[in-house]
Amino acid sequence: MNARAPPIWLALAGAPGAGKSTLCELISNKLDAPVVSKDLVREAMFGSKWTTYTRQQDDVVMQAVYSAACYHTQSSSVRLVLIDGRTFGDECAIRGLRDAARSAGARSLLVRLDVSEAVLRRRVQHDEMVRRAAVDDCDDGRKKESWIGDEAESNVSNGRHSMEEKGKVEVSSEGEVGRHLLRDANHASGDRSHEKPHPASNRTAALLYYLQQPRLDSSLFDFIITEESQDKCQAQLLQLLDRAGCGELASM
Repeated sequence: MNARAPPIWLALAGAPGAGKSTLCELISNKLDAPVVSKDLVREAMFGSKWTTYTRQQDDVVMQAVYSAACYHTQSSSVRLVLIDGRTFGDECAIRGLRDAARSAGARSLLVRLDVSEAVLRRRVQHDEMVRRAAVDDCDDGRKKESWIGDEAESNVSNGRHSMEEKGKVEVSSEGEVGRHLLRDANHASGDRSHEKPHPASNRTAALLYYLQQPRLDSSLFDFIITEESQDKCQAQLLQLLDRAGCGELASM
């Protein structure tokens, strides 16, 4: 990377279930680059009790995310920072990223992951059921990260929390799953006439809300990846970083 070239903030955009966090982790491990996760920052700032998933709270969390990214950029030799957790589904969010990076003396690189709706629904529904199993199996009813893993997966697979067709639950407005989806979608869109969503359900609610929004023009993004294979997505991102001036990093 040229000594005068600015550091890069790589932000992955796309719906819940598109694979943003997985790819951030893969790229981070490959290039030894820090990841600033909106979800982890939100959990640290508000915890499950005070998390509301409102736009106002989201903006507060993103201010902290960008402050951390700025710290990495200006206080160390970091040349690449990964921004994870925001869908960047509206122009205001994109402007916020561009402005924050510019103020930090960094270049923003915004990449949208386009995944089919069927795959998104299947991934997120499976994730919700695993997380719901993890939460409901906790004696105190609170989310514990240590439960979200192989044991929770086993509970789902063994039918302790029923799922159809080995983890694929049809997303519809009928039945128990449908009631959770409608309730959580209403909550995500700002309708507070319904009870607070199940603590494991925010990804499903966010997906339904995301799918309801107008699709942004592709020109607002620096690059769009349509591959659903994580390996192929990672390869494309590494090639993109190479072209963007991170050749030394991407060839590691």
